Amino acid sequence: MSEAALIKPPKPNGQDPNAVTQKIDQLQQLLDQENLELMEVIAHQLKGIFEGMNAEELKNLVFKMELAIRKSRIGAVSEYLEQIAAIWYAQKAGAAREN
Repeated sequence: MSEAALIKPPKPNGQDPNAVTQKIDQLQQLLDQENLELMEVIAHQLKGIFEGMNAEELKNLVFKMELAIRKSRIGAVSEYLEQIAAIWYAQKAGAAREN
């Protein structure tokens, strides 16, 4: 995956569920590569998407993850990313059951 593809901004409405899934996947790939610089960019974009969705809990977790990224705390970054993914996929599964 090219760096240009990784830092592509989300759609203007910021509420595309597929964009969230894509960003979470990108963050996991970047974490595996320990590419904290690009992780910070993607995390910031994800925080904006969650803000647009009024998903306060997820937005706050991404903010905490951003702080851990800035401090190069890989273990904490990994834990926050796991929490974010778990909450997101649980909410997504719940929404799919409702439809």
